[in-house]
Amino acid sequence: MTKSGTNKVHGNLEYFWNGSVLNANNWFGNNTATPRPFDNANQWAASIGGPIKKDKTFFFIDTEGLRLLIPVAEPVNIPSPQFQAVTLANIPASEVPFYTKLFSIYNGASGASRATNTLPAGGCDGTVTLAGGAPCALVFQSNIHNLTDSWLLTGRVDQNFGMRDHAFIHFRTDQGTQASFTDPLNPI
Repeated sequence: MTKSGTNKVHGNLEYFWNGSVLNANNWFGNNTATPRPFDNANQWAASIGGPIKKDKTFFFIDTEGLRLLIPVAEPVNIPSPQFQAVTLANIPASEVPFYTKLFSIYNGASGASRATNTLPAGGCDGTVTLAGGAPCALVFQSNIHNLTDSWLLTGRVDQNFGMRDHAFIHFRTDQGTQASFTDPLNPI
């Protein structure tokens, strides 16, 4: 449903912002010494309507949008350096490039440098025992963000032909992306 114009010009303009400077770190971030993540919320709306020809033809245009960078806090398990070394030492040479690339993704994750050995049994399931009781996996708290951006534009032109004869043309477009998941290892 869209408003229509009237014989007087009317409209509105709204803007909302919230960002990192207004928000504290969450409990999970504080508990795991994870830095406060970046977040940013922008939301806007504007509309204008009025006459094209008094008592006959009217217009109304509305636009609304948002751009959100919302942090997603979740624990992420990565293979420990000891597990990586044992894996690379015990696979066929032809598979080493693949696993080297795979481990570089884990090691390059934002937060991998903060990973600690806090998983039960060091993340080992009992089928693997590393020298010196080294852990199989480490865990860190991720604080990457999801990007959502969306905007819509709608417009309407009304024409009065007589007391009982009315017509209108309506246009609407809705564009954007809603992030439902961002990979904590590689957000690209």
